[in-house]
Amino acid sequence: MPLGTDYARQDCSLARSLEIVGERWTLLILRDCFLGVRRFSDFWAHLDISKAVLSARLDALVTEGLLVRVGTGHPEYELTEEAEGLWPVLYALGQWGDRRTTPGAPRRLYTHVGCGPLGPDGRCATCDRSPAVGDIEVSPGPGADPTLRDDPVSVALRRPHRMLEPLAVR
Repeated sequence: MPLGTDYARQDCSLARSLEIVGERWTLLILRDCFLGVRRFSDFWAHLDISKAVLSARLDALVTEGLLVRVGTGHPEYELTEEAEGLWPVLYALGQWGDRRTTPGAPRRLYTHVGCGPLGPDGRCATCDRSPAVGDIEVSPGPGADPTLRDDPVSVALRRPHRMLEPLAVR
């Protein structure tokens, strides 16, 4: 029996949020968008997700106003300003995951461009500000395992780049 997709009897904003971003794969799609993935084929290759599920998740994110389709034929997907508001949540969840799975060796390092590294709370260690996501550079951390995947997105993520900028895939 499949699980339901709503929490109709829960009077809670977290439950309402999970109805939008809580389905399997959705947060990973959003993570990839923040990292600069834009094309359906790149999401598909990087996530090992079925095309039908990926298509359904992307459609739902567009419907909810978190992504926009740009172009026709083979459109690209871009985060909306509303979706960018999820960055602190994704960052915190990633930090929590690093502490639990690779203590002392994060898989990715985040730096406030031209300033300093981000701490566990998402604030720059140098200026003590929470930079806008577009002012953050991501690079592989000591816990990254470059032998795990060799798809074009994973290869491109081995190079430092600015968040939100289209990832140079291929």
